[in-house]
Amino acid sequence: MAESKQYLLPNTQGRYVTVTVTDTSGEVYRVNDDGSKTIYADYSVENGKTILEASTFSSQEFQRNLAQSSQGYNRTISNSILEASGQTISQQNSNQSTVDSGSVAINENPNQSPTASNAGGDLRYPLNNDGSYDFLLITTYKYVNAGPGAAGRLLSDRGFDVGDVDSRLTRSEGPTIALPMHPGISDSNSVDWGADQLNPLQLVGARAAAAGMKGLSELKPGEAAAEVFAVLRTAAGAAMNDIDVTDITAFFAGQAVGANIFTRSTGKVINPNLELLFRGPQLRTFNYNYKFTPRSDAEAKTIRSIIRHFKKNMAVKKSNGGLFLETPNVFGLKYIYAGGDQHPFLNKIKKCALTNFNVDYTPDGSYTTYKDGSMTSYSVTMQFSELNPIYEDDYEESTDMGY
Repeated sequence: MAESKQYLLPNTQGRYVTVTVTDTSGEVYRVNDDGSKTIYADYSVENGKTILEASTFSSQEFQRNLAQSSQGYNRTISNSILEASGQTISQQNSNQSTVDSGSVAINENPNQSPTASNAGGDLRYPLNNDGSYDFLLITTYKYVNAGPGAAGRLLSDRGFDVGDVDSRLTRSEGPTIALPMHPGISDSNSVDWGADQLNPLQLVGARAAAAGMKGLSELKPGEAAAEVFAVLRTAAGAAMNDIDVTDITAFFAGQAVGANIFTRSTGKVINPNLELLFRGPQLRTFNYNYKFTPRSDAEAKTIRSIIRHFKKNMAVKKSNGGLFLETPNVFGLKYIYAGGDQHPFLNKIKKCALTNFNVDYTPDGSYTTYKDGSMTSYSVTMQFSELNPIYEDDYEESTDMGY
């Protein structure tokens, strides 16, 4: 009797596809919610030839692309696995991916260390990403404060600009992490503006104060007093041209009873000189949602290491004596293009703090594990916040998309 091997892998809809393989047959199918099967491919092998009995591929495509041999049989199974995962034969050929029994085996030993590779990151998901594709690279950095006496040093060197935190963060901590490109890549740049008022009394007071301070700065107190009275006389003369007896009566009547009698009686309001004024920059946040579905023992351990790494490095540290709490590690996020460097058509991101990290261990609505105990799926939500705002001169360093 031929030995049967069974493997599991997720498809793009988050469901699991079963692959059953023997020396004489092969089947790729998904079990539906009602217990029925959706067959992706069904094969048998007779005298070294692969006979296609059912497939999501057309018979013409099967004959054109796959040889009727044991090699063709193996390719058919591989392509069927990719088809079940939401990929196509052409994608499999262009990416030069190969799915074999070793890459999708059900987890067996939970105590082995995760497989790490330098291709696109020390820890990467999925494992079949060899680093030649676009991906999100996350590097962990030890937070470095300005240090004792930094305020005086920075003020003497740079005036009132203390510089970006990025310039101090050069020491990486632990492995880098490579994750697939997020389907909702976006950025949002905001600047804080707000309405501000300056009523006539405040305006007159400001002018009088400015005139007085000018005289005092020149050590001429007599002239300062004269300037203040001149401003007040001018303001009073201008006001009398706009004010009549009804205005005065209505204003003081309103003050006496605590109601807005002035506007009710005259239909006027005091000019607030309203204007939208710049208040300052705002910090950006970036949100990422990933669904990790291990397809092998090594990938399950890698996912566990990735989740553990984020949790550990966002955690608050304690000083040696426990008297103080210290700043957690921070993160650098970078979109990598074609396995090379910064993506030229996506935004850059300054160093970030991981402010929120959520893990759902049963995202499919039920508790399901492999036989080694690893969950069949994890849903992870991360929120990063930049440590520094974006300034105009940040765009002068390059001609790419910038921040």
